[in-house]
Amino acid sequence: MAQSAMVGLATIPSEILSYVFAESPRSSLKALAATCRRFRTATAPLRFPVLYLSCHPLDLEAFNYIAADPVLLSGVRELVIDDTTLAPSLLDWETYRVCAEVRSRDRYPKENGRGPEWPDRVPMAWWQPYFGDAWPVTGSRWGGEDSFRKCYRLFKETCEAHHENRLARADIAALHAALPGMTALKSISLSNRTADDDPPTGAQSKHSSSPTVKAWRRLGAELRQRPPFPPRCDWRQGRTLPSESNDAFFDDILMLDWLHDELQIVSDSRDPTLRTKKGEDAWIRDPDDDYRRLHHLAWPKVNMIAREARGLRVVMEAFSHPLAKCRVEAFRVDASHDLPMSKPGLPIRVLLRDASPFYQVFSTALCGLTALRKLHLVLGDNENIYRGRRRGRGIRYKELSEMLAMVPSSLEELVLETHDLPTIALLPKQHAFKGLKKLELHCGSLLPHMLSEFLRRHSATMEGVAVRYCHDNIDPFEEWPRDLSGRVIGKGRTWDHLVAEILELQRNGIAGVAKQHT
Repeated sequence: MAQSAMVGLATIPSEILSYVFAESPRSSLKALAATCRRFRTATAPLRFPVLYLSCHPLDLEAFNYIAADPVLLSGVRELVIDDTTLAPSLLDWETYRVCAEVRSRDRYPKENGRGPEWPDRVPMAWWQPYFGDAWPVTGSRWGGEDSFRKCYRLFKETCEAHHENRLARADIAALHAALPGMTALKSISLSNRTADDDPPTGAQSKHSSSPTVKAWRRLGAELRQRPPFPPRCDWRQGRTLPSESNDAFFDDILMLDWLHDELQIVSDSRDPTLRTKKGEDAWIRDPDDDYRRLHHLAWPKVNMIAREARGLRVVMEAFSHPLAKCRVEAFRVDASHDLPMSKPGLPIRVLLRDASPFYQVFSTALCGLTALRKLHLVLGDNENIYRGRRRGRGIRYKELSEMLAMVPSSLEELVLETHDLPTIALLPKQHAFKGLKKLELHCGSLLPHMLSEFLRRHSATMEGVAVRYCHDNIDPFEEWPRDLSGRVIGKGRTWDHLVAEILELQRNGIAGVAKQHT
């Protein structure tokens, strides 16, 4: 009886079929798509909802494969622009091996002041698998040179093809060719996350990752240890600071092909600069032209490869397309936290009016996204802009505040993650986003009374507020600020007062302000 009542998939109306496929296992969608044209069209939005673009060969191959199929391309809802790259200085096998030994000393227990050599090191307890998955680490070790060569082979193949694609602007050409067919595109993200990042959501998470990151993690699972030197990008300009007499340095940094490879292996008159025989030293030259033994070089310095503007330039290319201007509802920065020498996020310097052309370009692009509803920015202050001043001094945050004020009135959700920056100074003053419903502030410094004023300006529409990992930015030598009723916000009670203000707004029945405050 039950069998006679069953209805075949082919007879289900198209309006219902998409919901049926949405509940089906992802592994079955490819087989369903091969069944008939109707199923292929119905499964298209589910097969590749997120598309990654980078210069890595695997990513670019997958991007072009999907772009060549109009049905698959029409189902893409999110475009992730991956800004990671690889260090050309590590293409040499011996350089790669020696630098990996530096990595092992910093990552693994030390014996007699020095860590175990490559084949014999044992993982530390905190050196966890990806996303907490179980690896049998008891007695685990790299399986000799064969396993080591597998890591190097993956790095070399990716690095060589990556830089060929970068110089040919292959990713930008592929983007321009594919954008007209992305009719379902709703979100654009910029990411520098690596295979070693374990984010819960967004780019390179357990639920969404690029083909290149999948290959890296797959090899790590096979070897039961993470391969060294995954593609990365430190969003900073390296150690050299620009000056008034060095305007050309700014221009170079903002070019598509500018790259700061911290590990600069060089040759000079001495016997080989990189000595690999047992008992001999490996030498490198740092950016200040000082030679030092590779033994004494910390792992974070060996591992840093930096650039500032390329990813943002590719984002601007996407924003400039007419389809993106009227369809994109969200822009998000997914910043890597695998940055021991940097603050996470885009360097704030590239968005300042006097230091970079991106201020005008980015402001115009944001203003042009007429359907924008969600904006998630991650910004960091990694370098002093002006020589001889304390970090963060002399930066005119008013420019960024003005830029945010230009965002279309359709904005409903604003997330600011500002590392080593005064978060509240970035929020537009005396300006209200007409439809703002949700505000999240992370990792910055705040003046609680200014945040209170911002919430009151948006009390008619605000539905949720979250403040996480922030600290107050009150100068004890200045007069204490006062709230709107004239009460002094005293030392030691500023956050309590802010929470009281939020609760007061709730008690007054003002649009559910601060349903979430932490």
